[in-house]
Amino acid sequence: FKDKPTLLVSMPWRKQLGSWPVVNWAWLVALVAKKFEIKPLGGITPNYKLKDVPVPDFESQVLRSFVDVARGHRFKDCIDCDIRALANINARVGIDYDQRNDLALLFDRKFFTVANDSGLQVEDFSARPALTFMVENTNVVVEGGSVKRHWPSVEAYVRHRLESAELHPDLSEDEAARHRDFIWEVLASQKLKQIGLATSSADTWAEYEKYAEKKLGKKLRRVARTYNMPVPNLAAEEVRLRCSHCDKPEGEAVGDDGRPGAKL
Repeated sequence: FKDKPTLLVSMPWRKQLGSWPVVNWAWLVALVAKKFEIKPLGGITPNYKLKDVPVPDFESQVLRSFVDVARGHRFKDCIDCDIRALANINARVGIDYDQRNDLALLFDRKFFTVANDSGLQVEDFSARPALTFMVENTNVVVEGGSVKRHWPSVEAYVRHRLESAELHPDLSEDEAARHRDFIWEVLASQKLKQIGLATSSADTWAEYEKYAEKKLGKKLRRVARTYNMPVPNLAAEEVRLRCSHCDKPEGEAVGDDGRPGAKL
């Protein structure tokens, strides 16, 4: 299996699989590994889309559960149960780049509140977010809770959500159109490019933080200047640099008493 990926087994997706507990996925991996005598097992990297509502640490949850399952009598001496080996700790793992780059998921889980703050009353889909799938080199968005409603791109999905939102009474249609463009460009600026290999998951997080601080913050400010709007706090909270002395966000002045002062 070192030269190229090999499909061992496939199964049709059923709606109830999205709510499977972690232990079910651990058992499925263990049964496949035993059936095909995969030993040593090089690693387990379950995709975040296996959950209806993705969670950041899904991969580590499955790994820990798999180790418990593999140590049972049924699988004794049949498959590996060393969590260090299974996590492939010397490779670039521990951070789900695909999940961070799923802008449809980001919009439904978190970014829709930025639209609400801008006067576009977008419905809260955080309990059933949309997910992005790569189909023949094209990103296709599937609406959460449905396998039938598809959009040909992330932008098409997000703009549909924005355009179907009820407008605040004080917001004109021209202003709403400007806000929609602004929100989409801010959302698009959150997409990460590949940031290089690291020797451990800890180094990978350091690489991500470095990239986010240098790249994403600049993008957000540039988009905000283009539309003459402030950078949404929600969009910037994870990427803004903080002062090592007072721990205040970049650009926020404080007086000697520690109280907020004028903006820089």
